[in-house]
Amino acid sequence: MIRDNLCQLTNVRAACKDASIRMTGFAGWQAEIEFGFDDVTPDVTLHFGPLDLQAYQGLTIGVENLGAKPLKLYAMLNNNFWNHGFTAVAPGETGPLTVLFIRPRQSREMDGYFKGMNGLPDGSMVLWNPIDPSEIHSLRLYVMKPRESQAIRIHGISPYQLLQPLSKERLDNGYFPFIDEYGQFIHKDWPGKSESDADLIRRREQEALSLKTHPGAEEWSRYGGWLAGPRLDATGHFRVEKVDGKWWFIDPEGHLFWSHGVCCVRFDQKTAIEGREHYFRRIPEMQDFRMENLRRKYGEDWKNRSRSLAHARLRSWGLNTLANHSQEDIYDMRQTPYTIWLETRSWLKRKFPDVGNPIWRQQLRDRLHELGAKVNDDPWCLGVFVDNEIHGSTDPVLWETYFQLVSAAVKEAMPSKLYLGCRLDHHRYPHEGAEADAIVRLSAKYCDVVSFNFYKYSLKDFVWLDGAEDKPALIGEFHIGAPDRGLPHTGLKGAVDQEHRAEAYKEYVLSSLVNPHLIGTHWFQYSDQLYTGRFDGENYQIGFVDICDRPYPELVDACRSVGYGMYAYRYGAGD
Repeated sequence: MIRDNLCQLTNVRAACKDASIRMTGFAGWQAEIEFGFDDVTPDVTLHFGPLDLQAYQGLTIGVENLGAKPLKLYAMLNNNFWNHGFTAVAPGETGPLTVLFIRPRQSREMDGYFKGMNGLPDGSMVLWNPIDPSEIHSLRLYVMKPRESQAIRIHGISPYQLLQPLSKERLDNGYFPFIDEYGQFIHKDWPGKSESDADLIRRREQEALSLKTHPGAEEWSRYGGWLAGPRLDATGHFRVEKVDGKWWFIDPEGHLFWSHGVCCVRFDQKTAIEGREHYFRRIPEMQDFRMENLRRKYGEDWKNRSRSLAHARLRSWGLNTLANHSQEDIYDMRQTPYTIWLETRSWLKRKFPDVGNPIWRQQLRDRLHELGAKVNDDPWCLGVFVDNEIHGSTDPVLWETYFQLVSAAVKEAMPSKLYLGCRLDHHRYPHEGAEADAIVRLSAKYCDVVSFNFYKYSLKDFVWLDGAEDKPALIGEFHIGAPDRGLPHTGLKGAVDQEHRAEAYKEYVLSSLVNPHLIGTHWFQYSDQLYTGRFDGENYQIGFVDICDRPYPELVDACRSVGYGMYAYRYGAGD
């Protein structure tokens, strides 16, 4: 399959770091590479005459694992962090490594037909920092933190799947509406697509049996801590402690706790309707496809049934945390530990919190006291995030003032809770640069837990900064999506299908579990986004469940395989 439609590379040269390469045959598109193990990320970068692949969805290379151990290999196009791929190949096997293209914005003509959507029906995906698929000029291949040398053979570079262009004639004659009454794409079928209300009911009954068969890990405490592990001082609240060189949350009963969670456990899914009415076969009565589908599936008592089900699902799936942006009436049931969040930038409409303004400072104290009155005495609350992915300044003086003020206000308003930081979006950390490093150090100085939103495939390269105060770190967001189940965009990190997505999930969480500083990973998010996009155009296949509330079995199985054994794996430092 990989040898069909191979790209002919010209003017090929290679740059190597702790690796060697031997080019063989066919004008340089075939090569044998040996990666060393003295560097954290040994790599080879192939530079070549540009390839014009703008008619395709991505690029694929064939990878043969010549070694005796499983291989995990990563690829990046044009040195662009968001055009990135991952594969796992067994010893002696050959498999594909695909990078899906993140492109510039679509043409004005296409934008006129499909407004407010980052992924389009033709298979194109847009995001910030795109590449031009007509100018593919380099391919970086690397492994992460290898324990011994690893050898591979590359069997060529090929285009991956043609785009499916939509002619103006097709768009003007019968293409619309393209969203059915369940919020699904009409012009494509896939495994698990819901065709009727009877499908929803049947899957509800099937899932009930699955949850009964998989009620959750037996060795977990009621808070999701590790019953079989060492017992520490119980304070009645979550706290953090370093145990035998590794950071942990400690649950209210004194058990080791690692936060394996999911964000946005909620039921509202809004998409713009006005001006786009012709997109939809039927506009839902509640103006919300997800809630309408839940009502079809669970009846008029759908809210209560869905709330209870959310807790049962998380426990069954090996998850123990309702992470950021989750619905208050779900975490108020006090069945799963949860985090809360306060946003401060919107008060005075600033990119960076207006730390010098007394109005901002007073609102900070007032809002935190309001939250503290609800959660300070609640043992189920892990802690509070304040703000999210702050931009607008790299001035260390401003940042230190910000962290100092927020830390003091949190400790005053909710002394029993952890200050979980502001979810730094330093995706290239620890290679983000001196300014970002300074912010991380300040976060470590004032926060109980330093939080990052890291959209990567692995955290094997995560290290703590020299000179930073020794603190635990938490991943506030990550995800991997695939374009094979009805949605047109993978999100910030992509896979080719659900099996690939599940493999990537396991790699990310397992690589975090063995890191002594990391004390949790929170997936973004519980449900897929809507095909027609949320407020900013995101229409990503990133959920544990689809828009019809059907769990993705591949991801659920992967999550269980990690979650049920995560404590023994972390305590024993992995494989």
